[in-house]
Amino acid sequence: MSIVIQLSIVQKSLSQLGANQYSLQLKKFWGRFLRRILSGGRKVISQSLTVMMPSFLSGRLSLIKKLINHRIFRFLICGVISAAFNIILLVILIEFFKLAQPIWRNIANFIAIEISVLFSFIIYRIWVWSRHSWTLCRIFKKEIPLYHFSCGASIATRSFILFPLLDWMEINYTINSLIGIAIGSVMNYVISDQVVFREN
Repeated sequence: MSIVIQLSIVQKSLSQLGANQYSLQLKKFWGRFLRRILSGGRKVISQSLTVMMPSFLSGRLSLIKKLINHRIFRFLICGVISAAFNIILLVILIEFFKLAQPIWRNIANFIAIEISVLFSFIIYRIWVWSRHSWTLCRIFKKEIPLYHFSCGASIATRSFILFPLLDWMEINYTINSLIGIAIGSVMNYVISDQVVFREN
């Protein structure tokens, strides 16, 4: 008899048992439950969780699997990781070196962007546009230069127009950088999918 069926029997017997009898019955049930876990181990726990898991969770799991297999979703996840990397690096550069002047903060932003571009290329290449066969020659001679080219417009906009403008408006540099990241994301995806990582 499964644990869930035993639990339902205990619950149904509430109306027929007194408080003391119910307490004794409950102790017996949990005692049997713990003994079965200790003796049966992982199998008992897995079966119990499978039976007791709400039905809507199983549907959500299949949806999550479909999302993970979707390229745009993986691109967004990698984009969030790259954005976090960019912000953390920018904070480290500005706070560690105590950069108070706008020109130095802008230089720090440019350095953070370049390092983040290389970081994002690596994770996009591994997870979003992964291939069974690839060569280092193709990566260094074609994909990295093209990826830099695809990011060039957004980098130039963020470094020489958007960041200085928002910094002059005294907008926090983390929010400033997030705005720039959001503006370049759509364009980066289209160019990366159609040009940089496109199969020959």
